[in-house]
Amino acid sequence: DCIRRGSDLVVIDNQQEQMFVSHTIEMMKLINTDVWNNGFWIGLTDMNVEGTWEWINNVTEVEPRYWIDGEPNDYHVGEDCAVAVYSADNPWKTRYDGGCQRHNIRWICEINAN
Repeated sequence: DCIRRGSDLVVIDNQQEQMFVSHTIEMMKLINTDVWNNGFWIGLTDMNVEGTWEWINNVTEVEPRYWIDGEPNDYHVGEDCAVAVYSADNPWKTRYDGGCQRHNIRWICEINAN
């Protein structure tokens, strides 16, 4: 749905953006508990090579500290898309791998300011 809106899934490429996304999800939690429960799609996937996480801008993610402990774990077949969730314990560890076909997850879009 991001593309239809003239944007794309968010690429988190620095600490400030990580904190912004984490804070935004926290605010969504305060506003509407149903929206934030399952998390939000971000533009990170390992669909091309299992275990190699790449952003939609073709940059390989090498920073493991943003994953929730034990993630990514490919627990179910097809968990190839990263999901960002709220973490009260640690705002840095906000990602898990989820099935890309899940429809109960919202998304975070990013658009270039031109």
